[in-house]
Amino acid sequence: MARKTIRPLTLLSDPDIVDRSMTTRRHLFVCTSSRSSGKPACGPGGADTLIAAVQNLLLARGATEVLVTPCGCLGPCFDGPNAVVYPDAIWYAHLDVGDAPGLVEHLIDGLPLAAKVIGAPGSAD
Repeated sequence: MARKTIRPLTLLSDPDIVDRSMTTRRHLFVCTSSRSSGKPACGPGGADTLIAAVQNLLLARGATEVLVTPCGCLGPCFDGPNAVVYPDAIWYAHLDVGDAPGLVEHLIDGLPLAAKVIGAPGSAD
């Protein structure tokens, strides 16, 4: 029996899978963890409301090159709600719904919301 060569699936190079006209400039990940261990958690702190506000503002501005994604724990639970923007690697803490316009400015124009920027968890910043 002949051995079959298995080629790894490369999604980013397969023109039948990837629409090259769709590019993501920035991606906001917002912690929505709802830990029940007694520690503070981002979810109950208003993360879902923040995500909805950011998404609504992005829709109103017609932004198509940015993404907003709820995610699990990002680490600094006592500072939440927390978020990070990639590829910029800008971390945010103590966010609330009032920060949505500033986050949208970062996502679209690359201008970080300086008042809420923190160092990455585990960094010396």
